[in-house]
Amino acid sequence: MTAWQIEFDYIESCNCAAACPCPFTGAPTQGHCDLVIGFHIVRGTFGSVSLKGRTAVMVVDVPGNMRAGGYRTEIYVDDGGDTAQRAAVEAIFTGKVGGVFESLAALTDEWLGVKHVPIEMRTRRSVLAVPQALEIAYEPYIGIGGRTAGLVNSSQRIAMGKKLKVGYATVSRITDFGFDWDNEGGRVFFGRYAHSDECAI
Repeated sequence: MTAWQIEFDYIESCNCAAACPCPFTGAPTQGHCDLVIGFHIVRGTFGSVSLKGRTAVMVVDVPGNMRAGGYRTEIYVDDGGDTAQRAAVEAIFTGKVGGVFESLAALTDEWLGVKHVPIEMRTRRSVLAVPQALEIAYEPYIGIGGRTAGLVNSSQRIAMGKKLKVGYATVSRITDFGFDWDNEGGRVFFGRYAHSDECAI
């Protein structure tokens, strides 16, 4: 299996209220989860292939508790890379080459497909977008001292105990793959994390 490692900016939006129970293995506040998670790779490799600047988005329909499975999942891969980069990103995020994404793939009952599309994702601009399909914009919650509020040492698999910055969606819409979601006001997590083929929980 090809070794890989990535460091990435992360944006996650769902329909839960701000005090989302999922990082603590609780059930979603609405009983199900409309989940969109974006990954913009700031540095990384898949074997000898550079993944710097590549982006992927996972859209996941979760019917109940996040740990119970039953997911329906689709993936966007940005169309800006070459053939080798796109194949590497697709392999990582569909869980075919180990790491935490293999664990997430095991929870998916139905794969809805992969699309190579333009993706805009910028944590500094608080935006994640796929033209004519998906749009997320958000504001952070501000805590003591004017700093962004966050969760630390939760069970959330991407952050692995590191700080999950918390915000709320000013826009959170998707109309693609049969999904028609509008989760304005829902919870947002964001931050920068790192994973590899050897990191699985």
